[in-house]
Amino acid sequence: MIFKFRKRARTRVVLVSFRELTSDKPADANHAYAYTWDLPAPPEVGTRVWVPGSDGRPAAATIAAVDAPVPRGYTQAELKAATRLITAQEIAEANVKVVADRDAWLDMARRAAGLAVAGRTRTKPPSGFDPIPPADGTASARKAGEYGRVWWRAFKQAEEAGRDADEISAYRAIAHRWYAIRDKG
Repeated sequence: MIFKFRKRARTRVVLVSFRELTSDKPADANHAYAYTWDLPAPPEVGTRVWVPGSDGRPAAATIAAVDAPVPRGYTQAELKAATRLITAQEIAEANVKVVADRDAWLDMARRAAGLAVAGRTRTKPPSGFDPIPPADGTASARKAGEYGRVWWRAFKQAEEAGRDADEISAYRAIAHRWYAIRDKG
């Protein structure tokens, strides 16, 4: 009887950097975490994958290095495995949500700045966005600096989104006004 011995495929180790689905920041092998790679597609630097996060929930990551050594103090069996590839649809859906949240926040800023807004606006900012501060009034130097920072962010976001010139200049003027109060301190 002849037995064929199959050579078992070697489990590969990849280093990943955690990245939001919408992030285009490249992976950094110097600040990355080791996972095993048992997925059918070969791993490549830059590939987007789902991995178990520190809390056990799926976390988005980008491959930073392939065929990395097992980190000191660990065995390969102790490493968690990459779960699956991130799809282009998942990235597209995340981008749509980010744009919708940004637009909702900018609409809140429009209303606070006294500019016309079509339809209703949110009363609470989307996750990751600051509450919209007042457009005018008085505040301590510290508070005025905080207000100016939020209005400056609205100015930059409106510029990046290609919003109308009146809106962009209104946010910039409001930010400068708060910064002037901060600087008088």
